Amino acid sequence: MIHITHLLKILYLRDKTPIDLFDIHPPEEFLYHVLYKPENQLDLHCIAPWCSSYKKKSTLKRTGTKRKIKKNGEMHCDYQTCMECGCEYYWNEKDEQIDKRQYIQCYPFILSNATLIELMEKTQLSETKCRHIMAYFKTRLDQFGVYNLNVQNLRRLKTAVYRDLRMSEIRSWNCWDNEDHFLEYWYHQDIISEKLFFQKKVSERIPREKILTQIKEICKTYIEANMDISLKNVAKEVGVSTNTISDWQVAQDYIKEMKRHQREGRLNIRKEQLYNQVNEFIDNFTGRKLHSKDIYEHIQVKQSFLTTAAPDLVKYITGRRKEYNRQMYDVKNF
Repeated sequence: MIHITHLLKILYLRDKTPIDLFDIHPPEEFLYHVLYKPENQLDLHCIAPWCSSYKKKSTLKRTGTKRKIKKNGEMHCDYQTCMECGCEYYWNEKDEQIDKRQYIQCYPFILSNATLIELMEKTQLSETKCRHIMAYFKTRLDQFGVYNLNVQNLRRLKTAVYRDLRMSEIRSWNCWDNEDHFLEYWYHQDIISEKLFFQKKVSERIPREKILTQIKEICKTYIEANMDISLKNVAKEVGVSTNTISDWQVAQDYIKEMKRHQREGRLNIRKEQLYNQVNEFIDNFTGRKLHSKDIYEHIQVKQSFLTTAAPDLVKYITGRRKEYNRQMYDVKNF
């Protein structure tokens, strides 16, 4: 704890007043270490009962994620992975170590030979998540017996992991009988170890505030350059996945709003061009009665489309056409 006299002394040496303290904006890194960093950093270990490194120190490896703010406002910090069993952990605001994949939560039910339906009912997890969890335990627990693996498939999968092939690409191989068959290999202990050993070094995540600032700048640039704003394009520019932005409602809503703004801006420009085309065509049209078909064929836009996209322009075209035909009739009868 810092005494007030030390603060006053520092302010005096820096030629600052106590009021200036309210204008200080500490870096996020500093706030993270003060507010959210777990206190038990010296006692980190795997808490999975089936793991060979259960409660042993120095088996956890930090990922590139320091903290996440979930949609419900919860703060998840200091993501780490066990190098032995592949369990992923984070710490919540109460400094509790949480199993990200919920293997530990399901472990007692797996030991009691729960079926897929029973596991879903007892844990209230989705069918997909329960299938993944059961596949994870398939080659780890003795109760499943000796599981016969195709060595060739296992080697091929290891090579694919080394080459950093996408999971979706590997899943499409015709060597799998079904989804469960693929998952049993994907979560095999050897494959998990391979993924952990060869995984790319993940850079630390960019704070969300900085990402939002980047998104705003990118959207502004795209609008000025008349480039299409899309979730995919913006995510690529920022250097994050589309899922990262989709999971953050504020950023997703901002991009949607900018897309709407860009669409309206383009529509207004196009409408102005069409107004000019209509006026030029009617001003130079002579010789016979003017039909709506003549105008829409000239501007090469269907009336049905404009009725929805720009009803004011349709109304304008109708008015100008009638005015032209009325004036032509008056001239003929003069």
